[in-house]
Amino acid sequence: MNSTATNAAMVTLLLLTASRIVVFNTFFEKFRKLENNKPKFETSSKTSDGHSLSLLLSLADTKNGERRVRCGGSLVSGRYVLTAAQCVAPSYIRGRKLTHVTLGDWRLSTDPDCSDNVCAPERLSVLVEEVVVHPGFNTPSRLNNDIALIRLQSEVNFNRFIQPICLPPTNFGSSEVSVNQTVVAVGWGDTVTGDASDVLKEVRLNIAEPSVCKRVYSSNFQLNGAHMCIGGGLEDTCFGDSGGPVMKLNKDQRSYVLAITSFGAPNCGTPGQPSVYTSVAHFNDWIRQSMKS
Repeated sequence: MNSTATNAAMVTLLLLTASRIVVFNTFFEKFRKLENNKPKFETSSKTSDGHSLSLLLSLADTKNGERRVRCGGSLVSGRYVLTAAQCVAPSYIRGRKLTHVTLGDWRLSTDPDCSDNVCAPERLSVLVEEVVVHPGFNTPSRLNNDIALIRLQSEVNFNRFIQPICLPPTNFGSSEVSVNQTVVAVGWGDTVTGDASDVLKEVRLNIAEPSVCKRVYSSNFQLNGAHMCIGGGLEDTCFGDSGGPVMKLNKDQRSYVLAITSFGAPNCGTPGQPSVYTSVAHFNDWIRQSMKS
């Protein structure tokens, strides 16, 4: 996580076999202390009720066992993960099949994750039952309707480190967000070094004027409410963060997923060039209709 969000080329997965999805629930606050060389992005997000609710998804190359972060996602119920369509659409992953979701990860290189002799449970693997890509994905313009759901084969048992994040309220209105409001994006994407992060990173961004993204991205940015324009400074999301959540607190001070990281400028963190995010509230009806009981 270093600058702008991924575009299509970044999420064309270099997988030779079926890939695995790794979903992460952001770890508790004390894990910030593990990073001696403090990056400009924080490493955790915690809500006021004591639970870390944001979850992330990444893809792994199962041929050589190496886990390579490609995308993010959010656990929104015991059976469903919300992500970007570009992360799972067959045309973008070259026909490979996503087989597993793994929950409870924070540092990709360790399992379990520990701090001060306190450890989370080992990461949990759950089979994928179905992938539901929005039927309007990539129409009328590239990466429009960039949203998808992943249905898990079995119900997830929640614990301190694995919790779903709320969807926007059904009565979500324009008054819920405003320009210059601060939101939080998380991911394992590229950092200032140009390499993907081993630990989950967090960045605080401001909501930008839609007209700025319209100027930068022209017809690829939709003014119908499907897209949100966020960021525009040196700190931003980057390659590998697509599909991950942008979070905001609701009136009850609980985190909800406001948007999904979609795409941005070729050079991450270019001043004056915010990234484009899929507005989750715009797709509230589609999400609820697509989630089976």
